[in-house]
Amino acid sequence: MDYKRRGTVLIFNQERFFCTLNLRERSGTATDKENLTERFQQLGFNVETHDDLNKNDMMDKLRKAANADHRDADCFVCVFLSHGKDGHVFACDDKVDIKEITALFRGDQCESLVGKPKIFIFQACRGDTTDMSVTGMAQVENSSDVEEDAASIYTLPAGADFLMCYCVAEDLPLEYQMDNKQRGLALIFNQEHFDLKLNLNQRRGTAKDKASLTERFQELGFKVKAYDDIKKKKMLCILRKAAEANHTDADCFVCVFLSHGDDGHVFARDNTVDIKEITALFKGNRCRSLVGKPKIFIFQACRGKVHENAVTHLARGDSEMSSEVVEEAAILCTPPAGEDFLMCYCVSEGFVSFRNPSNGSFYIQDLCETLQEQASTLEFTELLTLVNLKVSRRCAANNKQMPCFTSMLTKKLYFKPKKERSCNTLPH
Repeated sequence: MDYKRRGTVLIFNQERFFCTLNLRERSGTATDKENLTERFQQLGFNVETHDDLNKNDMMDKLRKAANADHRDADCFVCVFLSHGKDGHVFACDDKVDIKEITALFRGDQCESLVGKPKIFIFQACRGDTTDMSVTGMAQVENSSDVEEDAASIYTLPAGADFLMCYCVAEDLPLEYQMDNKQRGLALIFNQEHFDLKLNLNQRRGTAKDKASLTERFQELGFKVKAYDDIKKKKMLCILRKAAEANHTDADCFVCVFLSHGDDGHVFARDNTVDIKEITALFKGNRCRSLVGKPKIFIFQACRGKVHENAVTHLARGDSEMSSEVVEEAAILCTPPAGEDFLMCYCVSEGFVSFRNPSNGSFYIQDLCETLQEQASTLEFTELLTLVNLKVSRRCAANNKQMPCFTSMLTKKLYFKPKKERSCNTLPH
């Protein structure tokens, strides 16, 4: 961050909307714009603000920014103060696809920002339901004056060095209490074989991933339960049992899926399982003993059929590995529905992930290696960022994989060693 310029900040402030959209005026947004402008100027940014633009004008401003020369800039920031819905943010006259926006700034479209942070901030609600208070939640002052923004469904970026920020809790990031009697339960669902009717390939190499994850999580003090090739009914039964268990003495909960996936679902042996249905079991209103504790979900399954092209100085994979690498079937990203969830994906939305039949998947093996080396010292989301970097530097037939994670954690998470640990593996 020592370039000549800090960079550009675009702020799109949408207060009023056409009557045809049936959206309320966003009173108070001018104050947000002023505060953001002042803060970013203090950080050295060149701030451009735009009020109540239509879709065409908004896209023109974004294309101009993407086509600009950022070689002497540290980074780029774009802020949207608006309503949103179904993966879109609203201009004054129409909705704009968030994927279309971020695509403009990917490495193959905006080369002068390759390797530099691209930060997108969205002040817009992302759902139609209010998260229920389950314990000790502070009341908002003047709650009668508080308004809700229209809904916007979460959308992941599709490239390296993106940071997507969505409006959420504003508490300072203290550390999670990780000194309970037990570290917690780690479930691993390892799906290598599938019923013929699903027309899915065998996932050779996944046993290596399961073994590596089991070893790493045991080292961290987790009680690991691993399941192989189970059907949907049994998978959901195990998940419900875990959600109904007493986690009072545990630090956190981890659940890993090694499988194929499609359209917001992960595959059991015989059928798809809705990811939202899985995470809903562990929300605060259904799993009270995990309220205020980290709930970590890890998905080794691809979420698209598009390759991410290498755009600059990517490390080449071993020739033996590259020739054997296979692609995973697709799975679409689904955000968690509550506080203290951390969702970890082996690949960004719309792209493929790679698995070596002998050595396991790129993502899980790099995750396990990083856990072994730095789990006790790095904050966990920082560790995941390092994993992102490692995987992004691999190549398979000149295609790269870009992992991602979305955090609804409200504090910092460290897996510091416990004085006394008890590790148990329960094979099934």
